[in-house]
Amino acid sequence: MDIDELIFEKIGIASESGIIEEIGYDISQKALLIQYKGKNKYVYKDVPVDTFNQMTFSKSVGSYVSKNVKGKYEYIKLVDTKGNNDVPYVWNI
Repeated sequence: MDIDELIFEKIGIASESGIIEEIGYDISQKALLIQYKGKNKYVYKDVPVDTFNQMTFSKSVGSYVSKNVKGKYEYIKLVDTKGNNDVPYVWNI
């Protein structure tokens, strides 16, 4: 997976989650982006589109992520190289 080739469909959900700021999904790479309210961003690999869809329609996105994403998919943490949550991000493997 090459970060330069990922195109995320972003969905802002700040008002609907206590722990998640934003989520996104790249359908061609099956990559799920999650930005937590603490500004940490993670890309989870090989996440089925059904998992993303169920997450977006779940009653609690944070609970869904805790039960169905964390610990189930390999992830990469995106590291903010500027310290202000702006690009560029780099892969931290």
